[in-house]
Amino acid sequence: MSESKHLFVAGPQRSGTTLLQLILSAHPQITVTPEAQFICQLFSLKFPVKSPLKPSQKDIVIALMRNDEKLQTWPNFNLEEFISKVYWETIYDLLDLLFRFFAVKNHSGTDYLGNKKGLYATQHSGKKIKDIFTDAKFIYIVRDPRDIIHSIQKNLRPRLLSEAANICRFRGRGIQKMSENFPDDVWIVRYEDLIINPETVCRQICKFLRVLFDVQMLNFYKLNTDGSRLIGVTKDIHPHTMTPFNPDLIGQWQKTNCFNREELQIIETITGDYMIQYGYEFHTPLAQET
Repeated sequence: MSESKHLFVAGPQRSGTTLLQLILSAHPQITVTPEAQFICQLFSLKFPVKSPLKPSQKDIVIALMRNDEKLQTWPNFNLEEFISKVYWETIYDLLDLLFRFFAVKNHSGTDYLGNKKGLYATQHSGKKIKDIFTDAKFIYIVRDPRDIIHSIQKNLRPRLLSEAANICRFRGRGIQKMSENFPDDVWIVRYEDLIINPETVCRQICKFLRVLFDVQMLNFYKLNTDGSRLIGVTKDIHPHTMTPFNPDLIGQWQKTNCFNREELQIIETITGDYMIQYGYEFHTPLAQET
């Protein structure tokens, strides 16, 4: 069995991380597994990552996996089968074998194996992944914060505008720190560029990963027309992963006129650094001056 490289996808909530995960996994050499909760929970346990765990520690890890609602609904994956059939001793082995098990079950690539989780966009969780997989590469996706907040309010539990905006700011700062700390291992994609020029962006990603571009990346949705590649608990909020790239999804906050001027100023004031960093234009001059 050849050794795999490792790849992790992250960004703010509703920025397109699931879309990017499916595009990457459509490449015949890559599998990015869906979101799970237990991986970031492992970080708080402070278990060794490359030394064998004690039986009691393994029991704790398995309990976390069994309590992970998202992991339980990974497509074409049975957690109990994995637990019973796959032997592991270290955190490194567990995650590597988990990603590989999923890839084999889904008949997808194993040259790059990894996971999608928004928290990898934070410096803390990103660094923890680097501690486990020293070869890890990260592809971060960013999106207009006003579209992010519009989508959060529409698809997730309602939040205060300031709370949702601070998520963008916090993740944006985390991405920037990871880029500074690991410049050779981080690639940043703008959602808007991916939607408008998908082939160009996918070719850039492939160059970053040092794999040949494959046109199947552009046809990712053909593998997911029925939502079968999505985890069960979030399938309903990702309808656009079942259809081709749609430029109409860009600028939804303007098309729906969902924010008044005061709300826009709150969002743009909080996310100002993020907007400047990733090239999004302000619509309230006072926010830009703050």
